[in-house]
Amino acid sequence: MITEANLQLEPHDDLNRIILSFVRSDWRKVAFVVGSVLHWYEDRQIKMDDQEIMKKILALIDTKKIESQGDILDWKRSEVRVVQSDS
Repeated sequence: MITEANLQLEPHDDLNRIILSFVRSDWRKVAFVVGSVLHWYEDRQIKMDDQEIMKKILALIDTKKIESQGDILDWKRSEVRVVQSDS
């Protein structure tokens, strides 16, 4: 989890890093990840939009940093996880 001690950020600069801190190797609902990121920003009194978070999640999927299953636009019925390496 990202803490104040290890993250100095401008409001939107480290969004990818914050999203990735809530994505694990096991599947997590997209709604959970979006909500967790929103709360992270709200706790710091920084304005953030859920649609902006979703755009970054889609970009992370496109760049193969995370993978998804289900209809990614249906946040309650889709899931994401860190891309699994072929070991």
